[in-house]
Amino acid sequence: MFVYSVKRAYPTYYVKVFVTGELKSEIKTLLDTMKTEQWVNPGWEVLENQFQDIPKTRKYLHNALRLFIDDSHYAGYDFGYVTDVDFLMFRHKPTLKQHYVVLMARCKEPYVAARGPYRKPRRKKINKGGWIRKYKRVIIGRLFFEIPTFLDKTRAQRQAYLRRAIDDKHDSWDTHKPGSYREYDEVTFNRILKESGMRTPRKPTKTLAGCGIGNLYRDIHLGDFKFSKRAHSKRLVGRIKEETISEYIKMRSEPHWNKILEVCKERSAIREAMRRLNKHVHDRTGR
Repeated sequence: MFVYSVKRAYPTYYVKVFVTGELKSEIKTLLDTMKTEQWVNPGWEVLENQFQDIPKTRKYLHNALRLFIDDSHYAGYDFGYVTDVDFLMFRHKPTLKQHYVVLMARCKEPYVAARGPYRKPRRKKINKGGWIRKYKRVIIGRLFFEIPTFLDKTRAQRQAYLRRAIDDKHDSWDTHKPGSYREYDEVTFNRILKESGMRTPRKPTKTLAGCGIGNLYRDIHLGDFKFSKRAHSKRLVGRIKEETISEYIKMRSEPHWNKILEVCKERSAIREAMRRLNKHVHDRTGR
C-alpha cells in the first residue's frame, strides 16, 4: 500500500521498505506481480530480515530502527525522507521535496522534523513517576534530511544507540525501562539530535522554523484510523486536506489499488482502518 501510493505520487522517487522479519507468501506474490506487471514505475524494493542482530527481546525498539538504517542505503542521493510505512502519500504542489527543501533552509539545520506533542507515555503500565523531563522531549518519526551532512553529524550518536540496542541492556538512563513504550523511537531521535550538537524544536508539533511540518495532513496516516478515538477526532483526521481526500477517492477506484487491498485487508487492523477511513471520506464528501 505504501509503495503503491508513493510511486503513484512521485514516480521518480526511490522507495525502500525495511522489514525485520520475512513477508508472508501472499505479500511476496503481490509484490512480484506489482514488479513484473509494472503497476508502478521501477525504483523500489522491500528488504526482509533487516536488523537481525537486534535481540527479539527488544522488539519494542523496532519503531526506532528507522534511525539506524545503514548509510550505504543513502549512497548516491542528495536528500532522504524516513517515515512510517502506514502512510498513504499523494502528490501536491509544491512537491514533497520542494516543500521540505524550503523548510529546511528556514530551519538552518540539515534536517526537518517536528517536536512531538506528547508529555507523558500513552501506555498505562508505564511508571509516570519515571517520566522525567528528558523523556518528555520527543521528535516525531517523519524526517527529511540532507545527505550526507545529516548522516555525518549524527553518525557517532546513531552508532552508539544502535550498540545499546544490540547489547540488550538497560543503561542508567533506562531505570524505568523507557524502551518498553511505543514512543521510544521519538525519545531516541530527540537524544540523537541533541547529542549531535543540533538544535531541536521546543514547541509541540512545530519545527525549528516555528511552523508545522506541513506535509502531515497532505497525506493520510492509517495509524489515525486504527483506533476509534483517533478516527473520530476532528482535531486529527479533520485536518486532512480536501485535495488529499480527492486524490484518495481517485486512487480508491483504480483496479491495481483494489487488488492490493484484497491481499492487505486480510489483516484485521488494516481492514478496520480502511473501513474507518472510507467512513470519514463519506462523511465529508458523500462518496
